[in-house]
Order: sequence, then structure tokens, then C-alpha cells
Amino acid sequence: MHKNYLIMFLILISCFVHAEGAQDYYQFIEKAAAYAEPITEETLKNQIELARVRLVLEDKQYALNLTDNNHSPVFIPLNLSREELRAAIMARLHVDFILDYLRTNSPTHKVLSVQSFENYSEELILVQDFYVGNFSVLMLLPHVDDDAPLPAVVIMHGHGSNPQRAKGNRYGEELVRAGFVVAIPEFRAMNCDEEETNVSKTLLLHGFTLEGLHVYETLLVLKYLKEHPFVDKKRIGAISHSGGSSILHLVVRLSDTVKSMLTDYPANYLNFCGENGIHDETIPRLKKYTAAINNYKTLAIPVKEVPYNYQRNGTKIEAKEIISFFKISLEEQSFLQKLWKTLVRFIRIFLFMES
Repeated sequence: MHKNYLIMFLILISCFVHAEGAQDYYQFIEKAAAYAEPITEETLKNQIELARVRLVLEDKQYALNLTDNNHSPVFIPLNLSREELRAAIMARLHVDFILDYLRTNSPTHKVLSVQSFENYSEELILVQDFYVGNFSVLMLLPHVDDDAPLPAVVIMHGHGSNPQRAKGNRYGEELVRAGFVVAIPEFRAMNCDEEETNVSKTLLLHGFTLEGLHVYETLLVLKYLKEHPFVDKKRIGAISHSGGSSILHLVVRLSDTVKSMLTDYPANYLNFCGENGIHDETIPRLKKYTAAINNYKTLAIPVKEVPYNYQRNGTKIEAKEIISFFKISLEEQSFLQKLWKTLVRFIRIFLFMES
């Protein structure tokens, strides 16, 4: 009975924070006015139409892409260095100034509620940041006997979901019972509805992106985990679904905090809600880099791909497969083991770049 009341309380808190999300994003435009790069609705429309152009290219050295301002084909090699790809993503998301802010500032955190279960505790955390306002994070903390820091996994939900749902259908409870700290941020204005379309479009018209702010919010959560006394900051992984996967694909390109990723969806940065509904994954200026972003061979971390919605042949993938991946990819390693893995990954990247 008490558990049901707690769930209702958490849902109400989540709804309240979520309802403030759109307003926080409009206020972001005011706070970041000095960095705005406004465009007209006609320009945005043209960017989207150009990005819809589908070029079928057989050469594996090139990605599908758009055209430049002169309507000439622009081919982006897949063998962009990690630094070049990172710079391109930073520019298209227009997040350089808020990432600079993050380096020297930390958000405040407020514990809204705590509940203890048989093998773990659940905390609802309110993150308060100057640029993006308030959003919630559901923290699951295992009950352990020793004080050694633990590996952590961030669960990144998709459209129309929330942390409580992700806890259940994205292996949150199974992971915490297996000894992982679990963090599940709530992504606001992410329901494929009129609110998401309005927020996404308004940000695009000012030179920003909702996806960029969701990436920034994820980096805030990662910074919180790195400073958390229970967490081994060198052993943080992430699991994502659908729209959350598109966010994670960018996070791992901009930060080296995530040491392994599990995803059910390749990124798509010219995605729509319905036929023309703009949402957080509608980023026409980033579209031409999609293939490069989805190229896991250029990442220096283990990546596991699974079928969409974590369903294989109509059956949900067993938790033990998910847990096994993170236990192996986030295991504690000796210096020599780390050196060997790093060497192997750099050789793999070098061979790909030369091919």
C-alpha cells in the first residue's frame, strides 16, 4: 500500500517538473540570448527540405549528406578524426558555450524523496541548473556491505516515457540488484506532441536545438555521478532506447565519461513525429554527419547493439544478457589490462581510418 502511494507521489512530482520543462527551455533562449544565431522560418524550412534529399552512395568512405549553400553536393568522409567529428557536432548543436559553463560550474541537487526496498534504495533527485532549469533524476542505489565504489549505468528513455517506466522496462531494477548504481534522468518536452514541436522549432529558429539541451542535461547527470561517493567514476556505462539512443550517440562523441554503451537504435537526426512534426531529433544541419556518428568503429569504448525495444523474435531480451555486458565492459582492470585494451582499440581505429 505504501509503495503504491510512493509511486503516485513520484509520478506527481515528475509531472510537475515535466510541466515546467517547456518554460525552462523558453527561458534558456533568454538566458543564452548573447549566443543566439537566429534564422527565419523560411530558412529553417529550406534547411529541412535540403536535408530530405536522399543520396545513395556506394562508396563506404562517404556518408549520406545534404547540399551546401550553393546547392552543391557536400560529401563528409566517414574517416573524420574523433576531434573533427566532435567539433562538427559541437557546432551543429551550438553547445560550446554551455559546455564551457559546465566545466567550471556544477548544478545543485535536492533529494525530493527516498524509499528503501529489499536490496536497494530509490532516491528522486531534483537537478537545478542555471541554463536548463529543473529536471528530475531517479537514482537506484544498491545495498552493499563494503565501501568500495560501484559501477554505474545511466538509463536513457525514449519518447513518451519517464524514469519510472524506464526503471521497469529498461532493466533498472535488475541492474541495481546486480550491484550497479543506476541513474535515470527525465527528458522533458519529449513526447512527440505539440509541446515538443513548439519547443524544438523555437530553439531551432534561435540557432539552438532541443537535442543539444538533452545532451547537456545528460552531461549534468554524468558529472553528478562522477562526484557521487558510491560511484567509481571510471566505470560508468549507459543503456538507451529510441530517442534516448540518439542523445547517447552524441554524448559519447562529446565526453569520455561513458565507458560502454548499449543501444537499440541508430541515431537519426532528420527524424519527425508523424509526417512533419519537428522534434528533438530534427536537426537538418547535423543530418550529414549521421553515418559518421553511427560508426561505432571510431569509438574507443565497447558498444552492444540489440534489436529495437529490446525485443528479439518477439521476446524481451533477458536481463542476464544486459547485466553480463556491463559486468564485462565495466569490470575493474589492472594497468596492463587497460593498456592492452587501449592499444587494441587504437589499432582497430587506425586500420579503419586507413581502409
